[in-house]
Amino acid sequence: MRQDKTREVLADAAAITQEARSTFQIPLEIRSLDGTVDKVLYAWIRERLGRHLGKFASQLERVEVRFRDENGPKGGVDRHCLVHLVLSALPPVVVEDRGETDREAFDLAAGRAERALKHTLNKHSVSVKRGGLRHSAA
Repeated sequence: MRQDKTREVLADAAAITQEARSTFQIPLEIRSLDGTVDKVLYAWIRERLGRHLGKFASQLERVEVRFRDENGPKGGVDRHCLVHLVLSALPPVVVEDRGETDREAFDLAAGRAERALKHTLNKHSVSVKRGGLRHSAA
């Protein structure tokens, strides 16, 4: 019985992973300094990045997401997430946040990363239009 449930979860994770890959084509590296990132979290991160950063795909070269445990066995709000966006011909955008779980920390960092990326593109006179990104004439 338990083995059947595990197979269902793995099948769902595989389906989510496949769907997420089709929606977010930018090279993505997800690491945890404390161990490995499970497939469900990986797929969820990829899907969330696709929703929030997909419109900026032509400006993004690579995305790195890193997790670590701040306090070790002491507990508390100690999961740290760093999102590093490598941009084409612009300085990188790096955002960090903390949460009780990897998912919560990433969720907070992803929202901040989207806002920081918009700010960087506006600062460097790059506008986002429906047909893609356009450099504004200065």
